[in-house]
Amino acid sequence: MARLIETKAITQKDLAERADLSPGHISNLIRGSQVWVAPEDLSKICRVLSDDVSTQASLLKAHLLDECEGNPAAELIKISIVHDNHTLREAPTKYRSTQPEFDESIQILQKHQSLREVQHVVIGLAKLLTRPN
Repeated sequence: MARLIETKAITQKDLAERADLSPGHISNLIRGSQVWVAPEDLSKICRVLSDDVSTQASLLKAHLLDECEGNPAAELIKISIVHDNHTLREAPTKYRSTQPEFDESIQILQKHQSLREVQHVVIGLAKLLTRPN
């Protein structure tokens, strides 16, 4: 993100104003003191920094990799950008668990929360469980 800001020749404050976000929020994202960002906010940032969908996809990929950092399972995750006539979406693979109680827990969460909220909870739990004692 910092490289795109520099390339675009704008300040963090300019980015914040154009994306309708607080300057502190932008600063935290660039410094890495905040990794999670709301999808709507990331979309705003991408649109301000570039009109090119490939560049926006690269920024999204970098963000997703940042979210995985520190998780032991991160080495198993591969994120790629498919660029075919500006189609940059891949069909997600359906997760299949070998533990029925885990699937049941996820179904209960999904009944009460959106998929994004469930994903945020699961990532948070994974980080807590993998943190050294």
